[in-house]
Amino acid sequence: GYQSSVTLRNYVGNNNTVKAGNGVDNGDYAGGFAGNAGNGSGLTNDNMTINGGSVSGRDYVGGLVGVETNMTPTTINCSAIVTGRDWVGGIVGSGIGSMYGSRWNFTGEVEGRNKVGGLVGGTSSSKYGGGYVTHSVNAGKVTGKTAVGGIRGYAEQPSSNAVSQCVNLGDVTGEDK
Repeated sequence: GYQSSVTLRNYVGNNNTVKAGNGVDNGDYAGGFAGNAGNGSGLTNDNMTINGGSVSGRDYVGGLVGVETNMTPTTINCSAIVTGRDWVGGIVGSGIGSMYGSRWNFTGEVEGRNKVGGLVGGTSSSKYGGGYVTHSVNAGKVTGKTAVGGIRGYAEQPSSNAVSQCVNLGDVTGEDK
């Protein structure tokens, strides 16, 4: 079976505590900072950096958080190796609701099967709005099978889940990009 695993080399983030290995029995919800950062989790900080290390799990795996709901972290830098099965991203595995990411930079490696992205594995809308990523760069390697992208792998409703002024510089490999 799958197990969540987090190994960090150097973490810097506005006096936050690393809540690593926030997985459940089946290995879902793994993130370098938090597995599931939902409403009220306090993930609104700027200038967070994860240098090196690895984050792995089954589904909803991200270098910063596995699942992000209605949060607005900006200026995120991550160079971890992130591996999982579905909803896997260099910064966020799955962005739900009004997720707004700005000035994100990823330089590590992301590997998964479905809904795999250099910054975000996938975004899905809710009654709170869509998931947005802007002014961000992926320079990491992204490998997957379906719904694979350099910035974002999957958008449930592309019209309310925008990507703007982002650049992919990394290698992207997948059957459905």
